[in-house]
Amino acid sequence: MRTILFVVLLITCLFAYQDGWYSLTSETGDSTISAYILHSGTDYVEVSFQIPGFFIESQTEGNTTYWRINLKNDYERADSTGLPEIPILSRHIAIPECDSYKVSVYYYSDEVLQNFRVYPVPEVIYDSVGYHEEFTIDSSFYFGQYADTLYPIDDYESSSGYIRNQKLLHFTLNPFRYDAEDNEMTAYSELLFHVDFYGSSDSVCKDAGPMNNICRSLLLNSTHLPRLAAPIVMDTVTGSDTTLNSIDLADFPDCDYLIIVADTLWNNQWVDSIAEHRAWFNGFDKGGHHV
Repeated sequence: MRTILFVVLLITCLFAYQDGWYSLTSETGDSTISAYILHSGTDYVEVSFQIPGFFIESQTEGNTTYWRINLKNDYERADSTGLPEIPILSRHIAIPECDSYKVSVYYYSDEVLQNFRVYPVPEVIYDSVGYHEEFTIDSSFYFGQYADTLYPIDDYESSSGYIRNQKLLHFTLNPFRYDAEDNEMTAYSELLFHVDFYGSSDSVCKDAGPMNNICRSLLLNSTHLPRLAAPIVMDTVTGSDTTLNSIDLADFPDCDYLIIVADTLWNNQWVDSIAEHRAWFNGFDKGGHHV
C-alpha cells in the first residue's frame, strides 16, 4: 500500500504543470495585464497592476525539464545570460519637477509554484543558419553558492529623465521571483507602485511640443493634448548624397520598428537578419515592409 501511494504522489508531482496558460486569478482565458492610475498629482503618483496569469512552456535539456514564462502583453525579460529568464514589467510615468522623490513597491496575492525550475537566459548565436538560442546555465546560481539567492534580488529599479520639458520616471517591477535551491517560483498577481514627491512646485504633465504623441503612448499617467488628427507624413528630403523617400505611416499600421539604411544595403541579408533578431527578441510584428 505504501509503495502504491508513493507512485501516485510521484506521478501527480511530475504532471503538476502543463504547457499553456497558468491562471493566477478568477479571470478565465489568457487575459492581459491591467494598469490603473489610482492617483496622479504633484504630491504622489500611484499605479496598480493586475496580472491575471502567464503562459508556461516546458523545455528539456539533458535529463532536466525547465519552464519558460511569457506574459500576455507588453513586457521585458531579465536578460543576464545563464540566470533565470524572468519576465519583468517596465513602465514610465510622468512626474513633476521636484527636489527629490521616494519610490515604494508592494506585492500582493502571491502564489508559489513548487518543483518549478525556471529556464535560464540562453545565449543568442548567429551562424550560417541564422540566429538561434544555445542553452547556457550559470551553475553557481542554479547549483552552487548562490542557489539560495532569491532572483531577481531587488524589488524594483527606477531612474528619471526627460522628454523635452517633460520629466519622467522609468521603473521596472518583478512580479516573479525564483528560488533555485528549492525550485520554487513565486508569482504575484497584484502590484502597487507608489512614488512620493518632495519640494514639487509645478504640474505633473507639461507640453512636450512635437513629442506629445510619444508622451501619451509612453507615460501611463500622461494627459498630453492634442493627439495628432492625421498620420505623420515625412516629406521628401534631398541632400548632397542622400534622398529620403516620402513615407506615409498610415500604410504601415502594424509597424513596430524602423530601420533606415543606405541604398547599398537595401537588399543586404545582414539588414534582414537584424530585423529578424529585433522581431524575435522584442516580440515585434514580423511582417516586414520595404519602402
